Amino acid sequence: MTESHEHEDENATASSGSSGWLPVAGLAIAAAVGIGLFVKATQDAKAVRDAQFEELLQAAQPESPVALDDPPEESLSELQASLRSQPDNHELRIKVAMMIAPQNVGLAFDYLRKIPEESAEYLTAQKRIAALLIVTQQNEEAERLLITLAQLIPQDPDVPLAAAEFYIRQEDWRAALPYARRVSELLPDRVDILQLIAEICDHTNRWPEMISPLRRALQLEPDNYDAQARLAYALHSCGQNDEAHTLAATCTDLKPDDVFPRRLLASIERDRGNLAEAASHVAVALKLDPDDVETRIVESDLLMYERKPEAAFQTLLPLLKFNDSRLRFLGALLRAAAASGHASEVSQLRAMIEEIHAAAERRRSGTGRSGEGDQ
Repeated sequence: MTESHEHEDENATASSGSSGWLPVAGLAIAAAVGIGLFVKATQDAKAVRDAQFEELLQAAQPESPVALDDPPEESLSELQASLRSQPDNHELRIKVAMMIAPQNVGLAFDYLRKIPEESAEYLTAQKRIAALLIVTQQNEEAERLLITLAQLIPQDPDVPLAAAEFYIRQEDWRAALPYARRVSELLPDRVDILQLIAEICDHTNRWPEMISPLRRALQLEPDNYDAQARLAYALHSCGQNDEAHTLAATCTDLKPDDVFPRRLLASIERDRGNLAEAASHVAVALKLDPDDVETRIVESDLLMYERKPEAAFQTLLPLLKFNDSRLRFLGALLRAAAASGHASEVSQLRAMIEEIHAAAERRRSGTGRSGEGDQ
């Protein structure tokens, strides 16, 4: 999450970073081969939430001992023999396909695509096909199939959940949002989905739209620290600093070693014009985590307010090589460079920002969506 949104040259993208708390692309999606992309949305996703998406995909590799939904006792060769004698056993066909997939995904596709539309297992097979398409990065075909499945089985929460995760993987947060909201409509008591919606809204600069799902999450789980801290951030982003301050201060009491609420308090006091108090919170935050780039950005903002642009520039410049794809960081450094007269750095930073936006546009075009910028 960020704590300041002035100078919206840095429109949010995945590369700009959001909260840093929730790797949303790993929120509720499991390895596509093995346990399947479409894990049941009614299952507890908290164990998956803290794992990175790419780590989950490693479970699809042949050397990984991932079990199927119902681990078969028979060997693959025995199951194939059974399938030859029962060619219309489509449940068995799916099981064989998903066992084969880590070694021969093309053959797995062949098995799954032989299941006819009239079969009771047809839609399950189509889900597995979508999963394999995503893992093998056949994105256009995967997108078409996910859209079709959403129309065919609109009451199945697994499909919009997978679609949301697919678009997040493409860093297309705008496209992910309606699917995440659809999951929440179908499963209104899922706190992790409400937090996912808030995270997507953050990435698309829709801060007012974070508030309602986070309040709902706190109704369901009053002691949910992450939801409380996120709500404080969302309220601050919308200028509701009194409530934001109260919540952030409570968070510092609950978790005094967490840098995020302390940094948020610094941003709130900065916006209130209380620069000394803001600097005090920054000092505490940097003591907790000297390498926290978001705190360094707030520190540079304070220096800019104090009319010390060169100091702000020098504060951020050493961090450039580690944050050259973070739009918020680049925007802050650009402002400091421009105010302190570093013309060559200004040109370089503008070019870097333009390239990030162009890359985002290319990703959107690559999956057939319009090039509207994030709001």
